[in-house]
Amino acid sequence: SSILSVMWLASRLRLAALLALVAWLSSSLSLVTSDYTQAALRDKVRSLPGYSNRNGTSELDFALFSGLITVKDGGAKYAFWYGFVEVTNDTKKLAPLVLWYSGDCSAARDLLLGSGPLLLRLRPSSQNSSSLPFTFTRSNYSWTQHVNMLYVDSNINTGYSRNATKKARGGRVLEAGTEAAQLLSFLKSFYQRFPRYLGHRLMLGGSGVAGQVLPHLARLIYQQRLDEEWRLS
Repeated sequence: SSILSVMWLASRLRLAALLALVAWLSSSLSLVTSDYTQAALRDKVRSLPGYSNRNGTSELDFALFSGLITVKDGGAKYAFWYGFVEVTNDTKKLAPLVLWYSGDCSAARDLLLGSGPLLLRLRPSSQNSSSLPFTFTRSNYSWTQHVNMLYVDSNINTGYSRNATKKARGGRVLEAGTEAAQLLSFLKSFYQRFPRYLGHRLMLGGSGVAGQVLPHLARLIYQQRLDEEWRLS
């Protein structure tokens, strides 16, 4: 009887181990198949109110991600908002990744009114009574026809970026080198969320005070010898 009990327990343990292995393989294969981490998939925007694709639905026909990436700076935590649009031209699978810093203005402005794939249009007041006061249309001049665009709200408290430290306020930094260090941490976390883009060239761009911050960011990338891995150009 004791021998049978041991044999039964051993068979149950083997079954449990086999099921665990199958579950691990399934999750791994799903990540490989989708090319995205689970964190990235949680940030994927699948539809937008006011947008109409070729089929007349609000489902997006391009890849747009939006969310917060939290980085640590000493004892503080900062949540950076990002909007990421993958290149819309299927022939450019290895297109560069452009980090776009809007210089203390929300990068959502450039995403929706500038270089992004969408243009935000206001409806005439006469049409606002029974529908949304705005629409989204596809831009014919989007940079995402040629590159992958990563928009980020920086400095902290710009746009949707905020201080995520418990019971803390503020968080804006006045020194370009300090802000560049935070952006470097943001980029490291972005590549963990989107590891497939480690094989793409990284380009830095922006407006306003970006001319003060981005040179510091480039210097930090070279100092930490990340320029080859990230293919900074």
